[in-house]
Amino acid sequence: MTNSARINPSALQTPLYLLLVLGIFLVTGCTSMGRPLMPTPTVYQQDPGASALFSETPPERQTPHLELLYITDRAPETDSDSALPYGEARSRALAFGTAQVEMVPALTWTELERQSQLRDRTRKVELELGQVDEIGRFPRESYGIEVTPAGFA
Repeated sequence: MTNSARINPSALQTPLYLLLVLGIFLVTGCTSMGRPLMPTPTVYQQDPGASALFSETPPERQTPHLELLYITDRAPETDSDSALPYGEARSRALAFGTAQVEMVPALTWTELERQSQLRDRTRKVELELGQVDEIGRFPRESYGIEVTPAGFA
């Protein structure tokens, strides 16, 4: 074997190192399903000593999650490995229901109220999809369509 046919082991270290670093970035970038809570709009940023924005929220509503109503034209997810109730495909019927949005990590109401009014939050708050309950689905086509020589009727 000649010297020109030998592979220098140190020449392989740089590409392997870069591949390892790229792999770490890809794995760590895909670990969270949550989305960060949006920055506090300026109008809601609390000045020290001002009255609290959420001071009249009844105690039974002071929870670290929200229940939202939704309407979607997305088709139900058919992949059993998916954690999401709806996929990317469109449906010909509209579905509606309720969805829980969890704030992670679970904070006390007082801490959540404080963090939601800060310009620069001192704690990271992420939103994650919780339980989704489809209440109903509209018919695929709500009105009969008839094709006539003059067009659709």
